[in-house]
Amino acid sequence: ASFSSLLGMLTSAILRQMAALPIFEAQSESKTILYCGRSAWILWIVALMLLVGRFGAQRQSLISFGAES
Repeated sequence: ASFSSLLGMLTSAILRQMAALPIFEAQSESKTILYCGRSAWILWIVALMLLVGRFGAQRQSLISFGAES
């Protein structure tokens, strides 16, 4: 599986999790909602860091490859 499809699966899983949140429940549940939202954002940040790091490494290898040839 390619990295973009993996990121798409992660994105859909996060969106599904956020859509399943009981936003309209009583206010005593708001702490749980906040916690779930925060964990989803942490997943997003980790995925973005992985994506940026992967593309950065690819670009550096391309630059070094171009300098060699």
